[in-house]
Parts: sequence; C-alpha cells; structure tokens
Amino acid sequence: MFILFCLNACDKQLDESHNVHPAAITTSDSSSVFIIEQAFPGQTGIPKKGELFGQTISYKDINGEAVFQGDILLSPEQLAVITDSAGSANGRISGAGLADKFKRWRSFIIPYTIDPALPNKARVTDAIAHWESKTPLRFVMRTSQSDYITFRPSSGCSSKLGRIGGQQFINLGTGCNTGTAIHEIGHAVGLLHEQARTNRDSHISVKYDNILQTEWDQFDKYQLSTTPGFDFREFDFNSIMLYAPFNTYAINQSKPTMTRKDGSTWTPNRSSLSAGDIKTVTSMYANLYIIWNKYLYAVNVKDGSYAAIDNTWSGFNAKFIAEDDAYLWAINGETLWRVDRLSGKFKSFGSGWSGAMGVTGIVNGNTRWAIQGTNLYAINAQGQRFKVTNRNWNSAQAILAHKDYVFVVRSDNRLVRVDLNTPEPKVVRDLGGGWSNVKAIAVSRASSNEVYIIRGSSLYRVNIDTGNAVVVGLSQWAGTEGMAGIDGKLYIVAGGILWEVDENGNRRSLGGGWSGTQSMGVVRNANVL
Repeated sequence: MFILFCLNACDKQLDESHNVHPAAITTSDSSSVFIIEQAFPGQTGIPKKGELFGQTISYKDINGEAVFQGDILLSPEQLAVITDSAGSANGRISGAGLADKFKRWRSFIIPYTIDPALPNKARVTDAIAHWESKTPLRFVMRTSQSDYITFRPSSGCSSKLGRIGGQQFINLGTGCNTGTAIHEIGHAVGLLHEQARTNRDSHISVKYDNILQTEWDQFDKYQLSTTPGFDFREFDFNSIMLYAPFNTYAINQSKPTMTRKDGSTWTPNRSSLSAGDIKTVTSMYANLYIIWNKYLYAVNVKDGSYAAIDNTWSGFNAKFIAEDDAYLWAINGETLWRVDRLSGKFKSFGSGWSGAMGVTGIVNGNTRWAIQGTNLYAINAQGQRFKVTNRNWNSAQAILAHKDYVFVVRSDNRLVRVDLNTPEPKVVRDLGGGWSNVKAIAVSRASSNEVYIIRGSSLYRVNIDTGNAVVVGLSQWAGTEGMAGIDGKLYIVAGGILWEVDENGNRRSLGGGWSGTQSMGVVRNANVL
C-alpha cells in the first residue's frame, strides 16, 4: 500500500460541482460492483488542485473538508508546504508510503474513544482487535492523551491520514462494517490506497475509458522522485487498501476500471489485513532490527513477525547497529551506511571499515562510536571519524554506547567505561576482568544503571559504576549471535531462535530461523514517532 504524505493546497477551482457516490458495501465476487468508501455519499464536491511534493494532485472540497481519494480527509496542516528531507530514491521495502515520522503514532500506541451514539460498536472493537493481533500497534482507551481517535457515526466512511494532532475522527456510516473499519484505521495509521503506488503500472492497467472523468483523480499515482516513501517490492492484490476492479466509478459497471496486466481481475478484500499490509505496517512501526542472510529486517517484538527493509547486506556485517532517531547506522563490508528505517533509503558514509566491531550510539551529542582494530572512533553526522584518545583498545569483543559512556569489552577480557563528558584524553574506568568469550552487550532501558553481557552461556547484569556482576536466570545462552534491548526487555538470538527476555531472565520464544544473525540494533527513542 501507499503510505502517508502531505500536500500543498491551491484554491483554483476546476470544473463544475458533481456528485460523489454512496458509502462502502463489501462484496466477495470480483464480477460484482464494489461500492467504494466515501466520506460524503451523495453530496456535491468542488474539484480542486493541490501539490504533493511538487506534483499536482486533485481533491474535492465537500462541506469544507478536503476529501482525497474518496474517504481521506486531509487536515489544513497537511495542505501546507512540507519540505522533503529524504535521501536519494533508492529505498526498498514492501508496500508503499511516506517516511514522515511526525505523522506516525508515538510509541506505537493509538489512544481512542467511541462515540456513545455510534451503533454497532463491535465493528470498531473487532477491527481494533484485528489490528492489535497482526501489527506492532496497541490501542488504548483515551484518558488524558492529547492525540487520539474518536470513532463516530456519519453518513459515510472516512478517516484522517496519519496522526494529525489533537482529536481526530474515523467516521462510520451504517454501511461501514468491520472490514471497512479496518480499512479506515489503515488511513489513520498512515496508509493510502494500493493503486496509488508509483510502480502500479507494472502490475495493473487502469481503464480510464471506463472511468467517470470526474473520478480520474481516484486513480492517480505518485512519483517517488517527489514523494519519499514505502513503494517497492510486489504489488499486493490482496491489500485491504486496494480498490476493487469493478466499482461505482465505472461508466459501464459491468466492465472493470482496473485489471491485472494479463486482463484478468481480482477479488476485493475488505475482511482483513493482508500479509503485505502487515509487513508494511511492521516496517513503519518496528523498533528492533536484525541483519540476517543479506537482509535488514524490521521485527515486530509482539510476535516476532518481520518485514524486509533491504536485501543488500551480503558479506561481512559488523556486529552492532546504531540508532539515530529516524536512521540506523551499520557497517557492511568496508563501508559505513546510514539507512532511513522509515523508508529504506540508504546512503554511504565512507569506506575503510573492514573488520570493525560495529557502530553504537547515539550519545554525547550527535555522535556515534565504533571499534576497529586497536582504535575507538567517534563518528559525526557526516560520517567523519575521529580517533578517541591515544590508548590501544585492542581488538574488542563488544561495544555499547549508553548514557554518557561507551562500554568496551576488550580482547584482554577487561570491561572498561569511557566517560564521554571528559576532555581528551577521555577518562577510562576499568570495571573489572574475567570477561572472556563475550557474545553480546546491551541495555534494557535508556535510563538503566546496568548493562547486560552474555559470556559463554550465561547472562550477566552489570552495574555501570562498580562493575559488580550477577548472573540472571539460567545458563541457557550457548550459541548466542546477538542481543539488543528496549522497554525493559532484551531480545536475544541464540540457537537460531529470537527470544524476548525480561530483566529477571525469563524468556519467551518469538520464533526460529534466525541462525546466522550478524547484526542487531534497536531504536530506543520511539517517542519521537
């Protein structure tokens, strides 16, 4: 599907006002006419022009609302000038959409209320349960949250696009069922319609000669050169965000408005999120990342489901992935890469990193940290590296940036703490020895005064001031290939299984097939989303 973007409004009126069509009714037969979701069924709209990152788009002014693609209500802020700060258009990800983190829901939680006047509230609660069971998102009844969704009765079916700030509405008419509610929640999450994908013409043919001319804008697509977003890999004919081929925008409703490239049609889905929908939302809202078998994956920590962001990580990959707000930093081969985790776009920041332990951060301003050979390096936002102190760091076993420190397990089996707030040469504190055969190091919380280290088959909790270490749980971590932590949990790949582990060492399997994991990382500052 195509995801979240912003527009630049223009008040130029085009043609005369015209009528829109009735609200949604689902069908399961591709030869039947599918009534597309509409915000204002039967009401007259004024066609207007706008701009989507410099590309002209069409929407309709109905009752003072900017109605886009029939059931999307654009906010005034979305109709303002937005500056695109994305990198080159070489991202790869399933589905389609925009990498605009400020339109995503914070910490993957969507507060909501249900208008008491809404009939058949079960369609809402059932739709929410479906979203929660399939994606990283969690819905909570609103208490005092400033940004939230209210489900309310209406004549049609519609939603705002993404998180717009404050109260926003999902409108459900009597013809809007559970499947329609799932679809409209999709828009609020940040999804657009699948047929708007940049690459759709490689997969479908739009039959404009059988589409009402006033509705041609419903079949517009958006160029990635001007619209950064999730828009790669296979076209999803089962997406809940895809129009049916036979629909009420047709001149002759016995003929399709869209077909596959071979002329055949498809059965519309308004019952559940497709596998492609789920992977795209996972990519948008995940905060655990793993490099395995040349792929960079975003992982849903609820159930271990995952989505491939990129498949160009063949060969050597450094052990640790660094977080940096919307970006991930990782070393592949000899090259340091910055990956936009929200769009999949990546950019090279220089070579010469062969054999590096990994990149960690971001702490102490806008700086990342890496170990290569005997040297500890600071890396700035431009990818430039600077050697830290004149110490010989030996070939390290593990590195972790946390709070205002960098922790290094050196090859001489010493755990040391580098104080980043001190001038050169940095103050280095020895936290003790005996750290042979270290497999991984991580922290479970951004505020924690403890780090976790896997040595041999045991998991240790280590005080960052004293170096005091205690074994956590059972000695069950032989074969560990990576570890990362977030929100009070550790995520460990051991024995080919991805485990969720609490701070007491209790573990839960999130699925197998991860043998050969090379790199792991998390995004701990999810509140910016």
